[in-house]
Amino acid sequence: MHTFPQGLILSGCFLSVVFFALPGPLCAAPTARRAAAWEAAAQFERWTNALRLSRGLSPVRLDPALCRAAGAHAAEMARNHYFGHGGLGGRWFGGGSTPGSRAWQAGYMWSFIVENIAAGRPTPATAFAAWVASRPHYRNLVEAAVRDLGIGVARDPQGCCLYWVMELAQPRLGVISPFVWSGVQPDPPFRFGWGL
Repeated sequence: MHTFPQGLILSGCFLSVVFFALPGPLCAAPTARRAAAWEAAAQFERWTNALRLSRGLSPVRLDPALCRAAGAHAAEMARNHYFGHGGLGGRWFGGGSTPGSRAWQAGYMWSFIVENIAAGRPTPATAFAAWVASRPHYRNLVEAAVRDLGIGVARDPQGCCLYWVMELAQPRLGVISPFVWSGVQPDPPFRFGWGL
């Protein structure tokens, strides 16, 4: 079972006030803080689904593995004071992670993945509104192929900036990828929206 380190990440859910990591497994017995955080994540899911349903698209559902991937990337950006879709160093080919490799590492086998990121937005509502107002982010929110959603947020060590990550993906069903056989974590096909 996956456990989370003490720190500034809240993987899979977020609160609009102060964010602290929850030690222990994600599936542990609910606490008041964890329940409030999951309710906030569920609100993000409702906003996304309301937008998608208004366009005649299928709804998405929160996925714990995608939430872990999103939370880990938000924490990495906050801890290292950078903003980008690539992992440490901000480069994909220089050994840094990608949206796809982070999802695979968190246990989500995908066939399609997109990522939205934002920084400096003080609440879930302002982060979501910024994504809706941004053409690349909006396109990701209404991508017909996606079925699952992951949310992550982290506050930088100085406590002045929130980093938001949303992963939207379609799972790989019934197919063993050649990447699994070779141990390589694939990158494309994914698309991302630049943060505001």
